[in-house]
Amino acid sequence: ASLLPQRKACSFVAMAEQHQKQLQQQQQQQQKEQDKMQLVHQVSEQDDLGCVRDIELTDDHTLHVAEQHSLENDCGCVVWDAALVLVNYLVKQAEIGELSFTGKRVIELGAGTGVVGLTAAALGAAEVLLTDLPHHVQHISGNIKRNGLQQTTMAAALEWGQQPLPAPVAAPYDIVLCSDLVYQPHAVQQLLSSMRDLAGPGSVVYASCEYRAGAGLEEMWRLMPAYGLQEELVPYTDLHEDWRSPDILVWKIIKQPQQQQQRQQQQQFQEQQQHLHKQQHQHLQE
Repeated sequence: ASLLPQRKACSFVAMAEQHQKQLQQQQQQQQKEQDKMQLVHQVSEQDDLGCVRDIELTDDHTLHVAEQHSLENDCGCVVWDAALVLVNYLVKQAEIGELSFTGKRVIELGAGTGVVGLTAAALGAAEVLLTDLPHHVQHISGNIKRNGLQQTTMAAALEWGQQPLPAPVAAPYDIVLCSDLVYQPHAVQQLLSSMRDLAGPGSVVYASCEYRAGAGLEEMWRLMPAYGLQEELVPYTDLHEDWRSPDILVWKIIKQPQQQQQRQQQQQFQEQQQHLHKQQHQHLQE
């Protein structure tokens, strides 16, 4: 009889241990399910954003730029090398006092991820408008918010050559930014038209592009005077020493003075007339 309480106590202990073991197993299973759901969520989020790149501008400022890998075969979905070359050139020029964004109105064409325009905002621009095709606007807006630049920066849809300019585009801008936009020869004239329409007499267009044979760069340089634009290639040594490549060009573009434009237009008219007269003379001889 004296062993009964001990047996009951042992039975209760065994039951408690078994219950505790079952409880631990349930908690472990729940944790596995939670971890699985979190992993699925992370993968889904990664599929939407691609990845977020940290781009150091200065010791005090780093941009966080999400790429959009879900857009296959789309030129605006990643940060291209030509954009990084232009970004670091702008930072270098600002650091040595050759360029100031303070108080400036800035617009970027074909912004893609928005990294170049976001750099202008981070360097103190008063107003920055990042433009691209409509399906990029939401993603660019996300990068603006990600970097806390909503007070000065916004995204909007704009097609090159579009007239009249849609709201909120309000030309002229002090600085126009273009990065790796020349890759389709048939779009060169629309791009030049937008550069001309968005710039004013004192504006500067900063552009970068990776050289690709047959992509339209030669055509763009040839047509610039016809659009009242004058370009100056940035010397290779002026680019950031850690961010430059012989096949990536950077140049500054300005609007030609009105008198110079008029002279060029008159010269072009005379050349057209001479060509027409030559054709007529050949026709008469035939």
